[in-house]
Amino acid sequence: MRWSDSHCHSTQGYSPQLRQELAQDGCALLLQGGIAPDEWSIQESLLDTGPPHIVPIFGIHPWTLATEDEAALELAWQKLEQRITSAQGVGEIGLDPLHAKTRDLQERQRKFFIRHLQLAAAHQKPCVFHIVRAYPEAIHLIAREYPEVRGLVHSFWAPAALAKPYLDAGLFLSLPPRIQKGDPHGILRYAPREQLVFESDSPQHFQDGSVSTPFLAKESQKHVAALWGEAWEVLAERQCRTLEALFYRP
Repeated sequence: MRWSDSHCHSTQGYSPQLRQELAQDGCALLLQGGIAPDEWSIQESLLDTGPPHIVPIFGIHPWTLATEDEAALELAWQKLEQRITSAQGVGEIGLDPLHAKTRDLQERQRKFFIRHLQLAAAHQKPCVFHIVRAYPEAIHLIAREYPEVRGLVHSFWAPAALAKPYLDAGLFLSLPPRIQKGDPHGILRYAPREQLVFESDSPQHFQDGSVSTPFLAKESQKHVAALWGEAWEVLAERQCRTLEALFYRP
């Protein structure tokens, strides 16, 4: 039986032992979250180490946009344009005012968000969206200006009213591990199962010194499958097919 993780990071690489454990357990796909050029290079170095298959996603993260100077960002953008054909998606891209405290930084995020959307549309690449407290503004740009762009919203966590425009646009919602502790927004009730996928967002470092792995996505899938009264194998296979159709065709 195969399963997948709809969002994780290769920032620190994957040890041979972890890759072997994932492969033996049936993990087929690891969809990446792009941050900056150094992280893209790590993704590329892992492409031939599978299974599981690394799905490379290149983009300049909204947090990076809020911390680097303009010269460094323009250099990163040049590298992105040169390497985009090596990626299977564009991301993480989006808006995050929590990490852009000033009006200038928020405008910079918006400018690069539009540039990423233009790049994705030009190369027919799906996107991984990072959106925090800016759901209406982000979907307005996507649906109005670039309706042809497909993809998923990483770590989606919001009420139905904010989710509906994304679902109506044919986008997918990638739910974080916190879904295992409860569903206060009722996402599992209002969103079609076919448009939901589950992520680990690993590696996350915890106070007890432990570090999460892609197995956390499998735990979410099993938890939700039990709530739905659905066989986990059915949910897991549906997610694999969704991610393959969006980002990767073996």
